[in-house]
Amino acid sequence: MNRLLAGPLMLTMMAVLSTAAMAAQRSISIPSSTITANGTATNFGTSLALPSAGQTGGFISFVLPRDYKAGTVVKIRLTMYTSTAGACGVYMFPRQALRMRTGKPFYNSTERFTIVGGPDVPSPAALTILSKTFELRAPLGATFAGQLPGDAFELEVGRDGDQAADTCGNVFVKNAEIRYTRR
Repeated sequence: MNRLLAGPLMLTMMAVLSTAAMAAQRSISIPSSTITANGTATNFGTSLALPSAGQTGGFISFVLPRDYKAGTVVKIRLTMYTSTAGACGVYMFPRQALRMRTGKPFYNSTERFTIVGGPDVPSPAALTILSKTFELRAPLGATFAGQLPGDAFELEVGRDGDQAADTCGNVFVKNAEIRYTRR
C-alpha cells in the first residue's frame, strides 16, 4: 500500500470505529429539581444542597429505557460545585439502591452500586464544576436475574461531611446523567 495513503486510511478507520462506539452510548439527564432530598439536604429546584455536617444525600429515580442493552453497566454521573473558597474535598458514597421490576419483589441493597475512583471529590477552588461517577451492575442477590430494559431504580447518593477527607462547605448538585449502552 502506498505510504501516503496508509496514514489517512488508518485515521479514517479509527474515526469510524470511534464513532460507532460513541453511538452505542446514550444518556438521560436528570435535573436537580427531580432529585429528592434526604437527611438535612435541601432541594432548591435549581440545585440539591448537601450540607457540610453529617450524612445527607439525594435520591435519583429513573427507568432503564427500551433501547438499553440488557446486563451492561449503567453509569450515574453527578455534576456539582461548592462555594468554599480555596481547595477542599467532598466525601461521596453510594448510600442506597432500590431496584424494581414489574411482578417481582423490590430489592434494596447497595450490592454492585459502586463509586468510581473512590469516595473523594477534590475541588481546586470555589465555583469549580466537579463530577463524580457511580456504576450500577446487575445484583447477584436479588430475586430477579440481570438488569433489563424497564427496570426501575431509586438510587441514593450520599455525602458524609463528618469524614476527615470532607473539608468543603455546602455542595450543590446541579444534575445527574444516566449513561447506558444501547442495543
